[in-house]
Formats: sequence, structure tokens, C-alpha cells
Amino acid sequence: MSYFNAFTDESILEDIFSSRLERYAGFQSYCQDVMRGESSELTVNERELIAALVSGTTGSVYCYGAHSRIAAAFGFSPDVIEALLSDINSAPVDSKLKPLLHFVHKLTLTPQHMSQQDVNLVVDAGWTEGALEDAIAVCALFNLANRMSLAYGLNAKWSGDRGKILDHIIESGYV
Repeated sequence: MSYFNAFTDESILEDIFSSRLERYAGFQSYCQDVMRGESSELTVNERELIAALVSGTTGSVYCYGAHSRIAAAFGFSPDVIEALLSDINSAPVDSKLKPLLHFVHKLTLTPQHMSQQDVNLVVDAGWTEGALEDAIAVCALFNLANRMSLAYGLNAKWSGDRGKILDHIIESGYV
């Protein structure tokens, strides 16, 4: 149930953005660039996995419900995402991904504690600083989206017509 009278149980983030075009102009194209842009060093499935991890970490059932389903469509089962939320170190993902996932997890929970050591761990695992910048962009985007979905009280149900929105994102991206 939305906490705002202007929105309903069927409202999605796009409805909020559309209601204040002067504030959110360009947000959809920014989402498309971060999540599907060809200049990213991360694959689409890596970006969607980060989105699901960040969303699960913040407790946004709206975003987690959506992005765990999208990540599953790109090859990461809900069991993998749940395992990551429980313990990144023992989760069944490529060991190269784990330092990157630890980084975004820490950035989500305790951003004030980020350090050079955190960057070094990711780079030492074989990621470039560019790939880390891409992961930071996904993390920041979903921290914003998660907090908005929580503040507006967006509904977590992704079935029926709302499920078609996820199908569109899977097939075409965020525009």
C-alpha cells in the first residue's frame, strides 16, 4: 500500500518519476545507461546481480522482488541471491565476483567506512577501476531506488500487468 494519496497499490517507481518530471527528467535514460549501457565493463547479468543484492540488503521488497526475478532471467537463480544475502563468501558465485559484491554490500550498509583497502581488494581480484566505477553506479542507483520504494510504500507484487513491466526490462532494458 502506498503511503501517499497520489499513488495506489499498483504504482511503480516510474509513476513517481512521471509525477515530478521537472525533478526526475533523465532518470530513465540514466537507469538504461547504468544497467544496459554498452560502455560498462560489467555484464548485464553482473549488474542485475548487484541490483538484486543491494535491494535485498536494504530490505526493499519492491526492488528485491523485481531485480531478483530479472537477475534470474540473466542466469542467477533466486537461491544464489539468497545465498549472497546470507553469506557472500560461501555463495555459489565465481570467486572473482565476491570482492566486488563485498564492496557494494559494504557501500550500501556502511558507506562512511569505505577505504583504499576496499578498492584494492576489488582491483587485486582482477577488476579494473572502471569496472568498480560501474559497480558503484549500480549500487548508488539502487540505493536511491530502494529508499524511494520504501519511503513511498510501494507494493512488492510483481504479477499480472506489473509482471509485464519486468518482462519488458528483461527484453528491452529500462526505456
